[in-house]
Amino acid sequence: MVFTAYLHGLRPIEILLLTYLISTTVLMSIRRRYLPYWPIHIALRCVIGGMIYSTRWISIPGILRDWYPVAGYFFLYTEIRLLNRLVTQQFFDKSIIQLEERLFRGQPSMYVIERLPYLWLADLLYVSYLSYYVMIPAVCLLLYALGQYAAFRETTFIMMLALQACSWIYIFCPVASPYYEFPRVGKPYSESPFYRLIMKFLQHGSSKGSAFPSSHVTIGLVILMCLGAFNVPISIVFAPFVVGLVVATVYGRFHYAIDSFAGIAVAVVSFSLGHWLYAVLQGL
Repeated sequence: MVFTAYLHGLRPIEILLLTYLISTTVLMSIRRRYLPYWPIHIALRCVIGGMIYSTRWISIPGILRDWYPVAGYFFLYTEIRLLNRLVTQQFFDKSIIQLEERLFRGQPSMYVIERLPYLWLADLLYVSYLSYYVMIPAVCLLLYALGQYAAFRETTFIMMLALQACSWIYIFCPVASPYYEFPRVGKPYSESPFYRLIMKFLQHGSSKGSAFPSSHVTIGLVILMCLGAFNVPISIVFAPFVVGLVVATVYGRFHYAIDSFAGIAVAVVSFSLGHWLYAVLQGL
């Protein structure tokens, strides 16, 4: 096909990145009145897209080509605070809260910590939540250091697919989270050094409107499923942290319970679809 000829020489994750950049740039152009300094944002994305597309014919070191897309995870997450203001100016927390009242007869993010009031458990869960911030580079480094290059490339592709799926939901259905809507956890849980560290991350690196689904849960589970497929021993090491991460999102009032369930669903779909899509794009 003529279209696929333009993709020849690109890696699957590069095609994924370009598709996301093009589609979100079109959205920015259409809804530019809601985007401050929109010409700068669009110009920057065009430059980044051009650099990615140039890898078709420009020879760059293999290790650099393997690793530069990993930086895309952080780029995608940090720009969510801009993208989720393009389609709607509201947050849908009220709808999530009402749904949780019907499903759980209350707010799990408010009462779970009260029903499990153990400081040792709180610290374990906080550490698990913090592990997310090193999980992506750690897993990538481990697979690469072990020489599992094919597993590395497919894992990074599926993680990118999952994060992009979350991003599109954030754009059309932004939810702020209990962090903004409910009182924070009180003493003595809030005095934990691990909790204080989480608060610093949320204050300086959180993108408001990216609660539903929980990208922490989604990416954590995608990583675990990929490791289960490519390196079982490492997956066993990471499993307790991922399980703790899922629980911590609600226990620490960082997410609604529905956010976490939605994150699980997106992870399963992304992992299942990712293997097939990776093979298709690799064959172009």
